[in-house]
Amino acid sequence: MKVKIGALKTNLSRYVQDLREGGEPIEVCVREKTVAYLSAAPIAQASAEAEARALDAELAGSGLRLERRGGELPRGIVPGRAGDGRSDIDSVQQIRSEKDW
Repeated sequence: MKVKIGALKTNLSRYVQDLREGGEPIEVCVREKTVAYLSAAPIAQASAEAEARALDAELAGSGLRLERRGGELPRGIVPGRAGDGRSDIDSVQQIRSEKDW
């Protein structure tokens, strides 16, 4: 993507976000002459992978496991059945009924 330096200064955060999401290098121009290229840092991807491994380790320490589909985190939590076959709502209702409020 070709960008004039004035437009880059005015909308830098937008261009950096586009660069992060799309990964296409930005060609910086002064009076139609290319003076620089901006590209995404490879450290950002490695950092995201390190964060994911740290999260997995923390969850595993608590006895939990996070399943990723296609290498990405799931967008929503899918409720499941407890080990005794009850749903989450059944479990909460039973806990509440056992309490002396």
